[in-house]
Amino acid sequence: MAVNLSRNTKVYFCTVAAPTAGTQITSATAFELQVLDGYTFTQNTEQQTINLSEAGTSPIRGERSFNSKLNPVDWSFSTYIRPYKSTNVLAPERFLWNALLGAKPVQATPQTRQTCSGTATISGTTAAGFFSTVTTTAAHGLAVGDAINVSAITGLSGSSTGNGTFRITAIPTTAQITYSLDTFVSPTGISATAPQLLTGQWYETTTSAFTTAQGSNVNQLQAFSLIFSVDNTLYVIDNCAINQADISFDLNGIAMIAWTGFGTKLQDRTAFTGQAYTVFPTSPVPQFITNKLSTTSLISKLGGNDGTTGTTYTVPITGGNITINNNIEYLTPEVLGAVNTPIGYFAGSRQISGALNAYLKTGATESAGLMTDILSNLASTSETKYRLQVEIGGASNTTRVEVLMPYCQLQVPTVDVQDVVSTTINFTAQGGKGASSATAFDQNYAIEATNNLTVTYITP
Repeated sequence: MAVNLSRNTKVYFCTVAAPTAGTQITSATAFELQVLDGYTFTQNTEQQTINLSEAGTSPIRGERSFNSKLNPVDWSFSTYIRPYKSTNVLAPERFLWNALLGAKPVQATPQTRQTCSGTATISGTTAAGFFSTVTTTAAHGLAVGDAINVSAITGLSGSSTGNGTFRITAIPTTAQITYSLDTFVSPTGISATAPQLLTGQWYETTTSAFTTAQGSNVNQLQAFSLIFSVDNTLYVIDNCAINQADISFDLNGIAMIAWTGFGTKLQDRTAFTGQAYTVFPTSPVPQFITNKLSTTSLISKLGGNDGTTGTTYTVPITGGNITINNNIEYLTPEVLGAVNTPIGYFAGSRQISGALNAYLKTGATESAGLMTDILSNLASTSETKYRLQVEIGGASNTTRVEVLMPYCQLQVPTVDVQDVVSTTINFTAQGGKGASSATAFDQNYAIEATNNLTVTYITP
């Protein structure tokens, strides 16, 4: 008999949702994640207890217990944010981002993207948005409603050379698709030549990689399994789904993400043989990012500007967090005489929210000026419209991660009186309408839109 030490754990993300043999776990399906100490996984049962209570000199005082329900597996762990470049910009946690924000798996060979002829240019105004048709050599399994990523587009806000906020609206022939630009993040003078298509929520180029929430309007997210190899024991969690990702800004720490989620079954698969894994990359070495260097860009959108101009506030943060929550709920039957197990789940509302902590500084574009502007606008509107971007690692650094929320609803900042007076700015990312012309930007919130988050990894 041997004990298992958590320090000897290796964790793998497997694209096979419920592997039944070790040969289904290969270097093409299983990828190592380096997790921090404090990971958990557990599956609990619910019990129904029946008690008897009666009068008399010899009452029956017994009870009877039944296992009634097996709850979903709860799991959690944290990973560092670690960009690196191997031809394209990559990150070990890219599989987690992809599974958090949609149902499509990461495309197996992102370096061989399908090149399309034609152009995509914004011009004119229509109620439904802007549309363009591109020609492909094959349909490539794409379907109406799929989110796609199109590269070779100029005029984007931010540093990436591509954007994922496109949705297929029609496939008139096997050689064509029509994609909509009506939820584009910041269409300022956009034109595209020879765009490239890539399904999935994670997109890679030689200069950056990014993921968006464009494909997240689904009931069920990408299914996968998690493999915990602890000493000589192999624990596998089947049919996992990521419920939440939390990025916290501890100024004395290294940039990391806390991942939590569920699975349908926890199994001891020590008897598996023949499995192989893609190990954590060691060359080139994924880079660590320090939170102390992080910066923010907070721009007022009040007045209907184009989303990249307006009052820019200087808010050096002292802490904070960003949370992406899928609000997953599992369905479990309640049949008598059986231990009921989950039959599936549905994703609830997508919530992207957080808080920024800062010192309360006087000045029109400082944190006190932001609070004053929000308060003064409450009399005329219940919506505080801002563009918020957090540059994890610093906007001027070559290795960084940019978290862009182009439509943000800000609450009135709270004030905390300590030795140094500070403030907390709570925000909620919203979806918004896209372009109303080639140069203007419609700043109305749209509850059905999915363009409320873009996470971009940048490293030379």
